[in-house]
Amino acid sequence: MEFKNIDNKDNTVLLGCCGNKKNEYKKYLKDIILNNINKDDIFVEPFCGTAIISYNLYNSNNIKCHINDIDNFRIQFYNECKDIKHIIETNINILNIKNKEDYIKFVDKKNINNDYKSYIYSKLISSYRPGLFDKDRKKKYININWSNFLNNTIITNNNFEEIMELYKDNEKAFIYLDPPYLSSFNSSYKSYDEAYDEKNNKIDNTEIYIKILNYFKNCKCKLLMSINNTALMSYIFKDYIKNNYNLSYNFSHKNKDGSIYKNHENILIITNF
Repeated sequence: MEFKNIDNKDNTVLLGCCGNKKNEYKKYLKDIILNNINKDDIFVEPFCGTAIISYNLYNSNNIKCHINDIDNFRIQFYNECKDIKHIIETNINILNIKNKEDYIKFVDKKNINNDYKSYIYSKLISSYRPGLFDKDRKKKYININWSNFLNNTIITNNNFEEIMELYKDNEKAFIYLDPPYLSSFNSSYKSYDEAYDEKNNKIDNTEIYIKILNYFKNCKCKLLMSINNTALMSYIFKDYIKNNYNLSYNFSHKNKDGSIYKNHENILIITNF
């Protein structure tokens, strides 16, 4: 059974999510990070998502990493993929998905957010691994090098504040923040946008940005954040903005008239160094 380029160390995403930083890392963030991190430092992602930046830093520069996310299913999958056998088994499942009937054996669309298998395979078989049961498109498989990275990386499933507090006074830590974008069209940020307390009161998660600002003012670690450029973000972080770049998202949307368009954002680069 053949998986093309399965041993290649290219920066392939393990488990897709909207807004992953694969291309942004190569174009805009790589030099900033590598010019400000040492071999004995630790790179920390409190909102790791795809963890693609940590993966690349480990593979190319052997940088020690700590990845964290509040997405329980995502972190469970990362821990399972420490075992190469699990990656191979997942790749075999992807290989055997040849039509819609095969697809629904793995993904119950009505229960994606509550069923582990449905959630994981909906991410594996998504716009980031497009058309796995479409004969006109190529299948993409999990790179087995992820196993080595995950086995040599700290992996946690905590609130971002706990991770940031852990490294607050550590001058050997480099923290990269990729928090939910304010006013984002990205509906996958439900963990933050639709959070409720024990009394079923909706939590105001705009407080995230206030906490991050206070952290910028008081931490001893190196801090880099990328966030969409809004009037509010520009005002709050005005003392720390170093640059910006324009981003065109890979996925497309359709207007009511059937025309196709892509979302464009201007992204702020914010650092304390």
